[in-house]
This record gives sequence, C-alpha cells and structure tokens, in this order.
Amino acid sequence: MGQIHLIDEDSDFASRTGTDYIPNDEETLEIRSILLKQQEKFGKLEADLVAVKAVYDGLLAQRSLLVNSIEGYKELISLPRRGQVPDDIFREIFLLCLPTEHDALMHQWETPMVFTQVCASWRNIALSTPALWSSIHIPVPPSTALISPYELPSPYYTYRSVASTVKRAELRIYAVQDWLDRTAGCPLSISLADSDAEASVGYAPRLIETILPFAGRLRSFSVSTTKRRMAQLGQVDVSDVPWLQELRIDSQKMASSEWASNAEGHPELSSTFWRNLKLFAAPSLRKLHLGHLDEDVARLLVTWSNLTSLHLNFNDTPTPLPQILKLLKRCTNLIEFYVSAAPSPLSYEEELLQDTAEESTEPMVLLCLRRFSVRHASPAPYPHVFDSLEFPALQELEYFISSRLVNPLRRFLHRHGHSLRKLHTDPDLYSEGGLVSCLKLCPNLQELVLRPSPVVRLMRNHSPRPSGQSLDGTNEFLKMLSQPDGDGDYLCPKLDSFVMACTARYTDDGIARFIKKKQAEDFGLSRLRLFACAFSRGQNLNVWGKLEQMEKEGLDLQLRYPTVLKNTSPGRSEQQWAREGVSTFIDSSFETGLISVLPSIAHT
Repeated sequence: MGQIHLIDEDSDFASRTGTDYIPNDEETLEIRSILLKQQEKFGKLEADLVAVKAVYDGLLAQRSLLVNSIEGYKELISLPRRGQVPDDIFREIFLLCLPTEHDALMHQWETPMVFTQVCASWRNIALSTPALWSSIHIPVPPSTALISPYELPSPYYTYRSVASTVKRAELRIYAVQDWLDRTAGCPLSISLADSDAEASVGYAPRLIETILPFAGRLRSFSVSTTKRRMAQLGQVDVSDVPWLQELRIDSQKMASSEWASNAEGHPELSSTFWRNLKLFAAPSLRKLHLGHLDEDVARLLVTWSNLTSLHLNFNDTPTPLPQILKLLKRCTNLIEFYVSAAPSPLSYEEELLQDTAEESTEPMVLLCLRRFSVRHASPAPYPHVFDSLEFPALQELEYFISSRLVNPLRRFLHRHGHSLRKLHTDPDLYSEGGLVSCLKLCPNLQELVLRPSPVVRLMRNHSPRPSGQSLDGTNEFLKMLSQPDGDGDYLCPKLDSFVMACTARYTDDGIARFIKKKQAEDFGLSRLRLFACAFSRGQNLNVWGKLEQMEKEGLDLQLRYPTVLKNTSPGRSEQQWAREGVSTFIDSSFETGLISVLPSIAHT
C-alpha cells in the first residue's frame, strides 16, 4: 500500500476546482479523463481501508482474548484460590457483616444468605458456620391470597391462588427449620412478626411449633401475634429456657372468628394464660418487653429483681400511672425503664384521690437506673406521682405526660435534674415558661429533643393543647440558650445536641446567630455537635452559607423546609432529607412530623 496522490498535480484544472469556471468541449473531455484516473485511485484506497480494518479487528480480538487469559491466570494464583486466606478469616468477616439492630432477614440479598450465592467456596464456608445463622427474623406469611405490592413488579395488590399461598407458607416453615438446623449448639436470637392477625387462621402457631424444639438455646425471643396463636408457648417450662435473657411479647388484637372457642386450629385459652406462662420465669431473663397484655403484669411469673431493662406498653389497656409505677419497687436492678400507658379509666376526681393516697408512700430507690421513659395520657395532673421515685444515676429521660393542670416533672427534676444528660419531651405539654423552668434545673443537659408525643394525640381529642410553644418555638428560646440571664447564668450551658421536631417559629437569621454564639469558644458554652429543626414555612435565608466554616469544623446542621431557596448549598428539600435517612412527615399534618436524626430514648 503505497502513498496515493488524491489530486493530479500535473492537471491544469486543479486550480480551477471550486470556482465558477466553465470548460469548453475539448477541456470537458480532458476533465473526464482525469476523473477516470481519480476514481481508479479511490477504488484502490477503499480496498486498502477494508484490509486495514480487517487487520485492526483481528488485533482487537486477540487483545480481548489475551486480557481474559491474563485475568484467568491471575484468579488462579489469587490469595483465596491458593488457600492463603484461611476459612476462619472468612468466617470472621461474614460474622462482622451481620445486622446489629435487628435479627437476620430471610432474604437472598441480605446477610447471611447473600454469602451462599457468591461462589461454591463461600457457600460452603457460610453453611458450615453455625454462628452465622444464630439469629433470624421470621415474617409470618399471610393465610389469604392477598399479597403486597412489594412482592410484585405491579404497583397494585393482586391475588394468588389458595394453593400457591399454602405452598408459600409451607416453604417458609421448611426454610425456618433448615435455617435453625444449621445453628448447631449456638445461642439463638429469634423474632416472629405476624402481619396477618385479622385472618381467622394463621401460620404463626406452626412457626412457633417449629421454634419450640430449639427453646433450650434461645437467648433472645420476640413474638408479635394474637394471644390465641401463642397458646403453644404455654408448653414451655422454666427448665426449657435456661439461656433466655431477652423476651419481647406483643399481643395483637384477635380476629372476630378467633373469639369463638371452637375456632379452627386455635384452642380455648384460660383467662390466666399470661400469669401462668412459665416463659416469664426464665432464670436468666434480664430484658422484658411487654405490649398490650390483657393482664395485670405484676401478677406474671417474673423474677423482677433480675431485670435490667423493662418496657411496658399498655396503650389499649387503660391503667392508672401510679399503679404502673408501683411495679418499680420490685425491680431493684433496672438500668432502663420505659412505660407507655393509655388514658386512665378513672375519673378526674378518682385519679386525684389515688394520687393523694400515693403521696405518703415510701421511696422507691433504683440505684442503677440510667434511662427512664414515661408516656401517659391522663385527665388528672398527678402532682405527686414521681415524689417517691429516687433515681440517683439517672442520665436520660423521655417525658410525655399530658397533664392538663400541673406538670409533675418540675418536682422530679428538683431531685434528678443535676445528673440528667438527655431529655426528650413535647413543649406543648407545658404551660408558658414551664419548659424553661424545668430546663433551669438541668445544668448538665447535653441533648435536648423537642418533638410531638404520640400519646398526646389520645388527649387532644378531649382538650385543647396548652400554649407552651409560644416561647419554646421562637427566637426568645434560642437567646436563652445562648445568652446569660441577669445573674450571669446560662440555660443548659453544656447543651451540644438540639433537635426541634415540633412546629418551630425560629427565623433563619435567629438560628444563624444562635449557632454562632454557641460555637464561639469565649462564651463558656459547649459547642454544638448537632442542630436539627423542621419548619412549616419555606426557607428565606441560606443558613448553610453563613455557617459553612462551622460545618467544616464538625457541626451537623440539619434543617428541613417544605421548599428551599435556589442555589442553596447544601439546601435540603423533603426528598433530600429522606435520602439522607431523616424521616419525612408521618402524616398530612406537619405538627405530627418527626425528625429521627437522634435515636429515641424509648423504642416503641
């Protein structure tokens, strides 16, 4: 392939191409002769290009084959292939990948199941590691043909055949059995959640039956279904659960068909089922979570003095708060106590009488209690309900008592405010200035979370909300947290985390000034680590731009607006907050919105 001259340099017409020159007949014949020569050269060039392209394509194919061959040889001598990474190292890595906030999920893309789908070697290692399968969360499959849209690409609910539904349930039961068989002698953590409680017949009893042979190795057990479907738990004796340390029982409402004593597949239960349940008497039990039990929990077979954590949820069983707190006398080693109670069945006058009777009771001293959470909607003020409680080690308090007239928190903080480090509460539970007067009793407070109480909604149907937010949601409140009073004292000077998830009326400029004062080291105030606030209004100032340097120095600034300014960096809209892991509105009313930037003291 020699060099081809595309233009005939000897031609007299080369200089006339591209002009308006008109050749005569003789010149036309000469030009036609030149064209024949040019077309011949063009044909040769096309042939050369085809040949070159064939050579190029061949070289690319050889290159691809060579790359694949090189990668293949590299894989053969990689450390895992050569056995230079022992199986025990893989086992430790796998175990570190297990979830820590919940039991392992039965899903192919979640650990540990995902390890069985990478290669044969990983599958063998995973299946031969009992500890990897020692926790499991079991969702009870529905007994009806209705399935959720999360299981199908279709955005609508659909129905599958009854036969398919039964097969799915049988496969779930078999999978649970197979999963637990892999655990050898490891302690187990099992949770079972029934989302099909309204159905007349469910698969929860069969799954519980599958779990019971492994009861001797249960370390943690959680079950949420109807009381009747838990009937088989009555077969468990104290000696059957020597390792059980944590027990969670949530009794769901029964379907109407389950109330019949002859309901298919569900035996009649004694009214004393809960108080005779020996599972509560497990000798190693330390953490107990009870929800919606139709029983006086004080009558359960629990060794209360062994407990370090107690969660009680009576939201559908009205119980007077003093009656609930009496139980603390028997829980001498508690570290955390959470109680959520429904409105009391007593009248206003009856609760006042009961509270007066409780006023003279002897002190209930819990030396180890560090976290205390109380949620209660009551028509009575209960001014003396906390007077007998002594928690010298208390550091974290979640307080949501919707007393209309008198807030007993101030009396409580007179004794415990100095040790308090974290406070979660609803500013709408206080009369004007009430929250501030309580905060003055907490000089060492480090974390303050103001958010709507879910329990308060039970009372808001009956009475108007106090007007406490007139101060606590305005710039005046921020000034009190960053400026000294007439005596030169600051309100909560050690505060470093502040979350306002109620309807705040702070201005953007007020927030910027507050944070600047808190971050200034010469004021004697603790620097903020976190400031989070939700607004029902749009953004009117680029706060992030004003505080950019402070964010670089470690400040976590999280502001939520329905709309953000253009060119705001890093302005966050509702969608952006959701992507960042911050919960969006939980219903259509902004006042029930909740920011989950901090873990709640009480877990519901």
